[in-house]
Amino acid sequence: MSGRISGRREHHGVIVHEESWPAIIPASDSDRLRELLARRPGMPRADSCRYLISGIFTCGNCQAGLYGQATRAGSLRYACTRAPGLPGCGTLAVIAAPAETRARDLALTALDGPDFLAAPITATSGNQTPAGEIIARLRDADERREELARDWAAGEISRKEWHSARDEITAVMDKLTADLSRTRHSATLASFAAAGGSVWDRWETMTTGARRALMKATVAAIPVHPAAGRRWNPARIGTPLWRA
Repeated sequence: MSGRISGRREHHGVIVHEESWPAIIPASDSDRLRELLARRPGMPRADSCRYLISGIFTCGNCQAGLYGQATRAGSLRYACTRAPGLPGCGTLAVIAAPAETRARDLALTALDGPDFLAAPITATSGNQTPAGEIIARLRDADERREELARDWAAGEISRKEWHSARDEITAVMDKLTADLSRTRHSATLASFAAAGGSVWDRWETMTTGARRALMKATVAAIPVHPAAGRRWNPARIGTPLWRA
């Protein structure tokens, strides 16, 4: 249950700092374990999976990471934490729900561009073949798989023919995905590129852990600016620093 085995500093069950020391297991594995074990009766609550963008949001005043926490009233927010051993100034916080929605919209809008995925995958995978070329082949294979399903639905091919052809296309897609997957970040992006449907449809089918992995693979940091009033202003969420 401890966040420290994934290299992260924890305070009252909430992850407050990433990459504090060398990790024994990946953060994504730790999040899945914490979420699973927290469901058992008598186990302490693990909140890391509740906060999609902990450590990705950064303070507009001091540039330290913002981490999720619950207020006394029970609402969720991201805050710059001032505490011994942490670099934060403690002067900035933002309500979690609208901030996450804005960050998601910025990320998915970028991912919806035809060439965006190629840049971060190329930067993290070290492949010789351009990532854009592999992604184009993945999309072509996915279109052929959808056409195949339509042919079967129309009665133009038998179920056996559909299974055989689908398995061949799936094998090609698996090979292309493996070609893209050389690091944890590139593997996440490659899996997202290989999925069917729009980027918004894919997001809806993803677990919180998978969404967080996608955000971390896509975005290095998202600045959060100080509030200029009591009403929510989407402009508080600044332009992301893309990993590409």
